[in-house]
Amino acid sequence: SSTWKAGTTSMVLLQGMYDVRVVHGPTSTVVDEVDCRAPTCLVEIPLATLTVSFPGLSDAHSYVHKADGVSGTYGAQDSSSTWKANSATFTLLRALYDVRVVHGPTNVVLDSIDCTSGTCFAAAPMASLTVMFPGLTDAHTYVHATDGAAGTYGAQDSSSTWRSNQATFTLLQAVYDARIVHGPAMTVLDGIDCR
Repeated sequence: SSTWKAGTTSMVLLQGMYDVRVVHGPTSTVVDEVDCRAPTCLVEIPLATLTVSFPGLSDAHSYVHKADGVSGTYGAQDSSSTWKANSATFTLLRALYDVRVVHGPTNVVLDSIDCTSGTCFAAAPMASLTVMFPGLTDAHTYVHATDGAAGTYGAQDSSSTWRSNQATFTLLQAVYDARIVHGPAMTVLDGIDCR
């Protein structure tokens, strides 16, 4: 065996036929009947390139999980990419995966992404939210995960400060609360559906 290797590995073996198993996190693949009867042999493991897209979003985290077959949930984590803008790319063993994109307190799960061929793609559902406050200058707008209660708000997702008339946000599709602050005054907009 050879563990914790990146790119390639080599082993000294007796000449013969072998099955080769490669494991990455919870995912594994087997290449059967590798012919090593000659002095040297080579096996190339089939890999996939997964691109996860979240256009317009920065400071996002992407997590690739073994597919669990249940909508909205995910299996054991295989790979991650954090603090990225617009997209993230992964090299993976060929398999089915669940992908989770996280921005602040908000996350979406993309179920059963088929990476059984050489390339695969997952697009996070995105939304654009414009909060309007016509005639108001130097206002601060904060977008929060909804807490489901009137007049209050959950954890902060995004902010835009010192704006006049409106603020626009690129967000993951979800339900949000927005908070507009101008000097000592504050208004909370509850349950904004951006799905």
